[in-house]
Amino acid sequence: MAQPRHQVGDCVSPAAANINIINNSDSNSNNKNNNAVPSAITDLPMTEEDPAGHSIIPAIRHIGTSIFVPLDDDPSDASSFTPPANREAELHQILAYLDEHTAAVGRNLFDMIARDAARIAQDARRQDSYLVASKRHPGDTEPGLESPGRAAMISNMRAQPREARSDLYNLRDIPNPNFDRCQVHNPREWAANHVMRLIMRGTTTLETYEQEVKKTRAMYEQELKKERDREPA
Repeated sequence: MAQPRHQVGDCVSPAAANINIINNSDSNSNNKNNNAVPSAITDLPMTEEDPAGHSIIPAIRHIGTSIFVPLDDDPSDASSFTPPANREAELHQILAYLDEHTAAVGRNLFDMIARDAARIAQDARRQDSYLVASKRHPGDTEPGLESPGRAAMISNMRAQPREARSDLYNLRDIPNPNFDRCQVHNPREWAANHVMRLIMRGTTTLETYEQEVKKTRAMYEQELKKERDREPA
């Protein structure tokens, strides 16, 4: 998100800036002094409207609601349902429905993450709009890496891989990053941090759901095997 660079100047009241602001519900309660520009921020006040002119996107309280998928068929229409011929056919139908539902939940989850990522970007625009209009901006930085960091990154990417040694590297027990420890200093960094939190939350939710589906599928597959074993040779 491209943002202008501003020096921190004298603060003016929201009324003097002729803008409407609201306080983010997650704002740090210790940051009550509008005249103090924090060196690191959690959330910032923001304008009521999106400077890009879009409708305000409400925050999603829980992405776990992605498990609720609309029905394709009308349950009140008996003609749309054909009963299975036997238990084995029913189990095949259950497994097929389980696969369809799992795929639909994945699509729901990705759509909800994309929607909330758009909401985060919008909130960052509203935060930045407030800071610019009230002449209090915590020092934006240009997007991208500085030259020394960029050169080091490219050099590392081009380097030949070292021979793997199991006694030096443990690639199985890498802890997840803790984004709560990251200090952010402007709306763009705030947005990047919150998007990464969102992605981690979505990944964890999907992995947990897939593990539950795996156990459910194994249960029905075991029952299907027993049903087949009962059939006369």
